[in-house]
Amino acid sequence: MSRRHVIVGSGIAALSAAEAIRQAEPRATITVVGMEPAGFYSRPGLAYYLTEELPAQQLALRTERELAALRLERIVGRATSLVPARHLLYLEDGRALRYDRLLLATGAASIPPDFPGAGLEGVMHLDGLADAEGLVRRMGSARAAVVVGGGSTALELVEGFAARGLETHYLLRGERYWAKVLDRVESAIVEARLLAGGVHLHRHTGIREVLGQDGRVAGVSTTTGHHLPAEIVAVAVGVRPRLAAGARGGAHARSRHRHLRVPRDLRGGRLRRG
Repeated sequence: MSRRHVIVGSGIAALSAAEAIRQAEPRATITVVGMEPAGFYSRPGLAYYLTEELPAQQLALRTERELAALRLERIVGRATSLVPARHLLYLEDGRALRYDRLLLATGAASIPPDFPGAGLEGVMHLDGLADAEGLVRRMGSARAAVVVGGGSTALELVEGFAARGLETHYLLRGERYWAKVLDRVESAIVEARLLAGGVHLHRHTGIREVLGQDGRVAGVSTTTGHHLPAEIVAVAVGVRPRLAAGARGGAHARSRHRHLRVPRDLRGGRLRRG
């Protein structure tokens, strides 16, 4: 008797699991639930999409023929809760999926900003392709952008704005770029490249308030007392695990190893915490 596998997620962990299951169990039923209409694509590739070095069509991780060979049932939607004792996963639209094995490979999501004005149109983040497409559309009519946060995502946003000709302001909350990971020499190399590309670096600076006009971003008031005109504010201040469905169904994260654990179910890699 073939087993029914349900995978929640749209990233490389979900795709790799589906491929491994299909190889081990040719007759198995594999259902993939995710919020990405575009399917499986390269998230690191979004940086090159923002800088116009790579078109969206080339972000796909597998060809249509390769995906067809996996014989996946794809559901675009959100998983909201699960009942491990009954082997049931519930979706936002009310459907219930029965499974023999369940893999939660939901990854992480951006931490939402909490400064005044965070709800204005034009305050954005970069979690997926839809976000990148939204940023590109807004860049078409914007003159300036402000980025706050550290790490690779913030850098991708800064480089994307600068590459498309926007006046770009990068707010560094500390003395240098990504001080928790890079040494001073490495930070200096990154900063020199940004400065050469016309990026304005603001050290020891955060956002006090996003200023708006007619519900849209018009600028930023910084913690150092400056006013920066801008039509886009991009936030990359960290991520947190997408654990809503698992937590409500009895799943938990083991703090030491940061694995998502569900009784009788598979594990989907390591979780990044903001």
